[in-house]
Amino acid sequence: MKKSDVLDLIKYHYESKETEFRNQSIAIARNFDKHGDAQLAQYIMGMISQSDRLVPQIENISEYLTPVKLDISPLPLPLPIMNDLKGIINAVNHHIGINKFLFVGAPGTEKTESVKQVTRLIDKELLVVDFSHLVDSKLGQTVKNLAALLMKSIICLLSKIISSFLMKLILSYWIGLIRMI
Repeated sequence: MKKSDVLDLIKYHYESKETEFRNQSIAIARNFDKHGDAQLAQYIMGMISQSDRLVPQIENISEYLTPVKLDISPLPLPLPIMNDLKGIINAVNHHIGINKFLFVGAPGTEKTESVKQVTRLIDKELLVVDFSHLVDSKLGQTVKNLAALLMKSIICLLSKIISSFLMKLILSYWIGLIRMI
């Protein structure tokens, strides 16, 4: 690897040239693999594959969903609840496969605020169903609106799953090519 490779990589990043950046990263990974540092090559390819560049980002999932503005101030909670929330955050951040949670409790027990805090800490967007747009006075329209919301949500989830699967296939393909070189 040459100094110019690193300089090109930095230049592509700051100029937002994603294709050139990825190609340069792959070239650097191949070079490391060629010179006997397969672990570093795999690490670079893994870093590229974990980016969200191939995951479709749907701008407006639905007119029934609205993003929530998250408060940056911490939420004072009892220690047992705080420990449970830390466990949720660790599970999500360490990608151990647990990513769905159901908060149950009486009204006023800070379920919604806890979800907002978890969302803020894992740096995700929180969407809330706007029932004022979902429920309609026309006979059968509420069911159609709900079906449309669910279909759009399912399509969004499937596109992310498919993109993740394709990313893993692409990664394994590139690692295979690097090993062949």
